[in-house]
Amino acid sequence: MITITTTQALAEFCTRAARHDYVTVDTEFLRERTYYAKLCLIQLAFRGDGTDDAVLVDPLVDGLSLDPLYDLFRDPSVVKVFHAARQDLEIFAVEADVIPTPLFDAIKNNLHSTLDKP
Repeated sequence: MITITTTQALAEFCTRAARHDYVTVDTEFLRERTYYAKLCLIQLAFRGDGTDDAVLVDPLVDGLSLDPLYDLFRDPSVVKVFHAARQDLEIFAVEADVIPTPLFDAIKNNLHSTLDKP
């Protein structure tokens, strides 16, 4: 796993991720004493066997643009897989006016499938 700290590295990862059916997304954020959550870390991965198929993105690095990620979020051919996506989605909507689509929320799907069983 590598840590991405440049826009170019993020763009390269997102280009590779766009070739896959899905990409997993998780965020870490600070919510204390803030009106909106502050994005502190983004974790991204796609199916593969290389050490660069999963990355950490440091959004706090000066000069890093998340535009390549937002472009991936808008790509309708790649499913974005989240776990309990509500707060993640809020961050991206506030930061960039983007809601990742199509979207799969693993916790909601699991909850529904559990409730559907007798």
